[in-house]
Amino acid sequence: MTEARDRLSRLRTKLVTRIVAGIGGFAAVALSLGMTVYDARTKPPPQVVTGQPVEAGQWTIEISGVEAGTSLPDGRRAAAGRGAVILTAKLTNRTGASSSDYAQAIKLETAVQGIDDRPTTYLLRDKSYLRQLQPLLTERVAYVWTYPLASTLPPKLQFNLVSRKFKARDNLYAASGWFNPSVVGEIELPLIAGVTPASQVVQ
Repeated sequence: MTEARDRLSRLRTKLVTRIVAGIGGFAAVALSLGMTVYDARTKPPPQVVTGQPVEAGQWTIEISGVEAGTSLPDGRRAAAGRGAVILTAKLTNRTGASSSDYAQAIKLETAVQGIDDRPTTYLLRDKSYLRQLQPLLTERVAYVWTYPLASTLPPKLQFNLVSRKFKARDNLYAASGWFNPSVVGEIELPLIAGVTPASQVVQ
């Protein structure tokens, strides 16, 4: 009887040991996965330089530079009392459909009091508003944010390049599209003040 009890006790001990080891292993895997996800989310995006093509979901983006002045790319002056921050870039639509999502692909990160929340985009080829970019087409464009001339602009401005992922069927909208924006690059540019209006940029 005693021998049977000892045997049962040893079996229970082994079972408990295996269960604890299994829980420990699972916890270690879960912790490792959690740390990997955390590192991916907290790791800063790569630094980009001018002239470097960056794949950002729907777009390939190549930043040229940024300037400030009072002239808009179409030759008109900005509204009274306002200036314009003008970022020039090359954009390529990597998809098979025309799109206007380029407006969300570049984001001004530097805070400037009174500056536009969203840029107006111009096609530099003919100095017109850019409404849609055609598939597999590369164009030189200008992103324009206007701001009060009374506001002080810093000597450098930071911009983020934003990518989105394609989903054939989104959980929320039950339709295909580009979702889940993420920053795939950031660039800090020296601000050139009032040198050459963007409407005169050599293409």
